[in-house]
Amino acid sequence: MQCKRIGSILTQNEVNRLKESLIEESFRAKNKGLAIFLLLDSVEDITDYERYWDILFLLKPYRKKIDSTIKQKLYNEYRNREFDLENFKNKKNKKEVYKYKQKEWELFIKRSECFFSLYKSPVNFGDIADTEYINRVYLGLGFEFLLKGIFLKKGYLINKTVSKKEFSRKGKIKPPEPIKLGAVTKEDIKSGTWGLGYFIRELPKLKPNKIKQRDFDYYVIAGLIIVQNWRNQDIHTPTTPTTPTTPTQLTLTDNKIEQHIKYSHDALYEWLLADRKTPNFQDN
Repeated sequence: MQCKRIGSILTQNEVNRLKESLIEESFRAKNKGLAIFLLLDSVEDITDYERYWDILFLLKPYRKKIDSTIKQKLYNEYRNREFDLENFKNKKNKKEVYKYKQKEWELFIKRSECFFSLYKSPVNFGDIADTEYINRVYLGLGFEFLLKGIFLKKGYLINKTVSKKEFSRKGKIKPPEPIKLGAVTKEDIKSGTWGLGYFIRELPKLKPNKIKQRDFDYYVIAGLIIVQNWRNQDIHTPTTPTTPTTPTQLTLTDNKIEQHIKYSHDALYEWLLADRKTPNFQDN
């Protein structure tokens, strides 16, 4: 990081005194190397954040009034440029809050179809020979975007909202989930969107009345749970699909498991996106 030029924050008299102090330090065995290093360039042109700290370190034993003034001015500038991690996390690095609109549902569907098109045909990542691993990542992304598109199309919010406590602080009551798009304002939402698990949990509330719950569970939810387990495991750990010791490690060569995934994909289109043609799902 860069600070202001020392010459722009100190008077010429103070700059001259600073140079005298550094010259004095260059004769002390303990600080000789650092002082000479600082004197190699024009002192008044120094802007480097770390060089400011070096100068403040060397000036510690100096107690004259002018020395105190120099130290205070340099320290103030140093502090003004000091990296504040909490401030960076809480303010400077926040994403702008954007509330997704109902009309944008198709953008999510198209992106999901892009990920599904890569399923079983993953991009060549060089040394990564485990294409099953890559397949499962694409599946997770495809279904997450597909569900987000469905929720938007049905008029539901996909953004995360502030806490129930924050709603209360504003004199509001947090609506039940899934939340209708018109039930909250931009001030009630966060910049991020919900993940796959949230949409799987809330999806039964979008079930058409004509579909029996047991059929919805069998043809939609079961496959989504498989995909969610794979996604959570494979995105966060370099797991291998070669040892199916747990349900989350069953491979895509298991026909029953693969069939459930295809059921989920096709049923989501037929039951919740009936006005859109069901794309071919890579199932062989």
